[in-house]
Amino acid sequence: MTLLSKYQPKIAIAAALLLCVPEVSALEVDCTALNDAISASWQDFAAFRGARRELPPDPEMAELQRIEGFSSNRDEYATERRLAAAAICSVLVARVEDPESIISEARYNCLWPSTRTSPAQFAQIRKALQDCRIPADVDEDDPDTYSLMIDRVESGEGWGGVSVVLDRQAANLDAGASVSVIHAFCQAKTVGGCEDDD
Repeated sequence: MTLLSKYQPKIAIAAALLLCVPEVSALEVDCTALNDAISASWQDFAAFRGARRELPPDPEMAELQRIEGFSSNRDEYATERRLAAAAICSVLVARVEDPESIISEARYNCLWPSTRTSPAQFAQIRKALQDCRIPADVDEDDPDTYSLMIDRVESGEGWGGVSVVLDRQAANLDAGASVSVIHAFCQAKTVGGCEDDD
């Protein structure tokens, strides 16, 4: 089961809420900081959170919630924790709820400042992640992403997991590559509320 299940619209909305982040050059990853972030992910990075940043209202999101019949919220926090000296990092937390399920995603996100990341630079950051030797299932299907599934738990009540994702181009087109540690889960409110349509 992937995050893009029958809840794809809600998950895409949660992801969109989280990926509106400021810009962040050394192509390095601090392995100790990465391990600390993975450990903190299960508590949605509570220990990493600094000042809460005010996010502007989103009229389009409010209208979509009205039409689709779900509720959502997001919060962004400053953080002093960094995966690299040159990276700009933040913690973002989003939640989407409807009558069938609650989907939550907490993301510790670090951006590099370059507006374009070359294939060589992307390969260098990927190698830096590999050098940290995090036990994980690796997904390299997309040439512009490198994903590590750290842990995944599924039951009749839902699913949850932690992953590390390197994106060559951040959603913010003014920024370069991003590395995110992500804790996502789905809590079923009805039988099959977190299952795929298939």
